[in-house]
Amino acid sequence: MANITGPRAETPDPSRDLVINVGVQTDGVTYRLHPKSAQRLRAAFPGVHAAPSVFVGHATHADFRAVHGPVWPQVLMILGGVSIDRLATLGCLVSWNTTNGEAFEAAYGVAGAQLPM
Repeated sequence: MANITGPRAETPDPSRDLVINVGVQTDGVTYRLHPKSAQRLRAAFPGVHAAPSVFVGHATHADFRAVHGPVWPQVLMILGGVSIDRLATLGCLVSWNTTNGEAFEAAYGVAGAQLPM
């Protein structure tokens, strides 16, 4: 599982980090691998089939943490097409909110995902 560890001061580098672009809408969030991170993933795990994006809805803004926290590890595996242990070999996991430019660093192997909004 993955856990958001806190804000990241530096801009994510998809050539070094595994960057998940996060697009926030009023009714949910779309998660998508940064194109360079997706390219690195395909090179590291040829033949793996992964979803280009995952949308997870929520009824209210207050539902965000309750809904998205528990599914965060599954979102990572759907986007990556491999286990979290294998994804961890590609570098630091960074959640990058493309709506407001905030980036949050995540740690692999920590239960109980906590997501910022």
